Amino acid sequence: VDAFTGQPELVVSASYDQGKFQRVRMGKSGSDLLVSREGEAGAGKPTASNYDDTVKALDAVVGK
Repeated sequence: VDAFTGQPELVVSASYDQGKFQRVRMGKSGSDLLVSREGEAGAGKPTASNYDDTVKALDAVVGK
């Protein structure tokens, strides 16, 4: 992952607007939660509750 070391815990890919594509990688580096968008330098630092809410919502969509 560009913005932090190690493997992402979650990779979300989406297509939208007739051919646009976005990929976001989420993971942890030590105790920090980090999010990086493909093709952009740096990373965002979501709160733990934002990260947990995102994972729960995705689990609901994929039927986990």
